[in-house]
Amino acid sequence: PIAVAPTDPDVLYVGSQHLWRSGDDGKTWEKISPDLTRAEPGTLDDSGGPIVKDQDGPEIYATLYTIAPSPH
Repeated sequence: PIAVAPTDPDVLYVGSQHLWRSGDDGKTWEKISPDLTRAEPGTLDDSGGPIVKDQDGPEIYATLYTIAPSPH
């Protein structure tokens, strides 16, 4: 997915294995997230909802499907 910042049309976000940000209309890109397809032990915890932390080892990570930049 790709999104344009609501406060600045030159700021773009693209999602892939990482979340990327461009402040110059896509000429250069900065990686602003860790690898979202790999386990980050510090981020694994119960969701507080119907999805709970896996207890048997395997972890499932997915692709970004939407991006919503904050208007603030």
